[in-house]
Amino acid sequence: MNIALVVIAFNEAHRIGACLDSAGDIVDEVVVVDSGSTDDTVAIAKSKGARVIHHPFEGHVEQKNFARKQSKADWILSLDADERLDEVAREAVLQLKREGPTAEVYGWKRLNHYGAKAIRHGAWYPDKKWRLWRADSGEWVGMNPHDAFEPKEEKQKVWLKGHLMHYSFSGPEDHKQKAGKFAEIAAKAYLKAGKKAGIWDPILHATARFVRDLVLLQGWRDGKEGWTIARISAWEVYEKYRLLRKLGRGKA
Repeated sequence: MNIALVVIAFNEAHRIGACLDSAGDIVDEVVVVDSGSTDDTVAIAKSKGARVIHHPFEGHVEQKNFARKQSKADWILSLDADERLDEVAREAVLQLKREGPTAEVYGWKRLNHYGAKAIRHGAWYPDKKWRLWRADSGEWVGMNPHDAFEPKEEKQKVWLKGHLMHYSFSGPEDHKQKAGKFAEIAAKAYLKAGKKAGIWDPILHATARFVRDLVLLQGWRDGKEGWTIARISAWEVYEKYRLLRKLGRGKA
């Protein structure tokens, strides 16, 4: 079972080292596709033994589909730069290498963190992600900036023990800044796909998101962080539809 760890990156010097350390020693190759980092991302990746490939960023989905084709390994382990395998997940990969795979696509629950706090409710958990697969078992799909690996229908899939540890946001300020960027990217992607937004769509969709995340998915159980996540996530949805309406009316 020959595995390549594949990561896309842009200005990830503050966390790519931990990502590569979490799995680099249990795979056979490390590939980092960088889209023009101006910090020490490339230097750190190379110091960890990665083969760095430079490729212009065309979108999250497009970049990941390019990246998955840059290795000739039989298997791909795909991690985001802000993700890492915990010890149980590492052992699951090592066990597959020792005993041989029984499926063609594997994944884990993703444990998202808000600063140092693990979030175990709301829309952020269990947040299952396919991350290890036999090459050519599927492709990345979705509408930017949100991507997902989609296995081919006939492929056997198994969820493994352990977690993907995800450190995306340092706190509310960082969350809102990124949410604004994601809303803009999503609005443009929606417009390109022919979607439109009515005058009430921003409020209706944002309210539905807030109620779903906080109440139906019990985000309140994560305390003040759960309330903050639900509020900012709802604001991101509001901004996405507000910008889509603005773009659709030619006022951007």
